[in-house]
Amino acid sequence: MDRRSKSVRGYVNFPVDNPEYKNSGEGGMYVQLVVSDAQKDFDKRWMICSGSNALITMAESLIGDDVHLEPKIDYVNTPLDKWRELELQGAENFHFPRIEKEEETSNKAAWGFMGRYLSCEYLAVVNLGSTGWSGWRVDNSGHWKCTYQDLTPEGQALYDKIKELYQGFGDLYLLTWLDT
Repeated sequence: MDRRSKSVRGYVNFPVDNPEYKNSGEGGMYVQLVVSDAQKDFDKRWMICSGSNALITMAESLIGDDVHLEPKIDYVNTPLDKWRELELQGAENFHFPRIEKEEETSNKAAWGFMGRYLSCEYLAVVNLGSTGWSGWRVDNSGHWKCTYQDLTPEGQALYDKIKELYQGFGDLYLLTWLDT
């Protein structure tokens, strides 16, 4: 296993040799492409029949996505207890709407304590890339986060094809995760 190394797999150009980043040694990063299933009107959804939505479980630390602007956090001078409050204002709150609502988690009897760690509904989830490298900006402004430009040509082609498939029915997001 290449955890905590510069090994890379998949369709993401992780900047493992970029001098703007250092390897924090936390265990690695991975990127998922998800397609939201935002349409709540069942007559206008992509799925003609019911079922087949994808959910993911928050298993690692979500750094963010390529759509939601993350709050600027001064990680050196901001008290640790404030980090969480600020981080929830971005992608995590969108993709995991029940994360801070343990007592309100629907279907608690069926899901138990894990319900709060389930994502919103997606039409598709694709693991695009993985590395043992954990990118942290040398200027202490946060972790590396994947954008469309960080995908390999094959990754961009796959992204574009999935966007074409679900056009008008869901939005695409690149989720960047940190394996801690």
